[in-house]
Amino acid sequence: MPVFKRRIDAKIQKAMRGPKTERVLTRKADEVVRRAKDMLDDDIDLDMVSQKIEGDPKTIGYFGFDSGDLPVEELKRVVDARIDLNRRPKKKVKNKKAEYTYNIKFPSSRDIYSESVLNLPWISKTWVEGVEKGLSDVERFAFKPGAGRSEFGVQLRGKVKDPISPLKDDGYIGRIRNYFSENLKRTGL
Repeated sequence: MPVFKRRIDAKIQKAMRGPKTERVLTRKADEVVRRAKDMLDDDIDLDMVSQKIEGDPKTIGYFGFDSGDLPVEELKRVVDARIDLNRRPKKKVKNKKAEYTYNIKFPSSRDIYSESVLNLPWISKTWVEGVEKGLSDVERFAFKPGAGRSEFGVQLRGKVKDPISPLKDDGYIGRIRNYFSENLKRTGL
């Protein structure tokens, strides 16, 4: 009887490492990543920074967005396009169990900073980099609805009586990465 058990175990292990099993598991991993990306869109929308970027007139004016710009939507497209599942898993069989490990690439802050679609119209930075690292001369921005490129204010020479406080959050991309990681755990990977 032990001879048959070894043969059966060998066939099971061969099947677990086979191409059909890998295809099925890769399809499953693709589905988990897709669901995590969908959940990430909602998480980005609910983040405090995203809400200020799209809904606070002072912040919109400070960054100089044009009327009708949707910077957070652009960020979501960039992040979605740059999240990538490595389709070649690492395989390991241990104690008669097969383990497949998939690597998922999430864009770094540097990757996001390099996306020209996120560039601010008046400076060679993306708005995301402006949020994380700050922008200079913020103390000269005067909130004045109907004025300036953004129609929310202008940059003045000299001192401003009532300067706005800049939106600065160096953990924005890190939080987005954490949202994605948590979504992967919730969806089953």
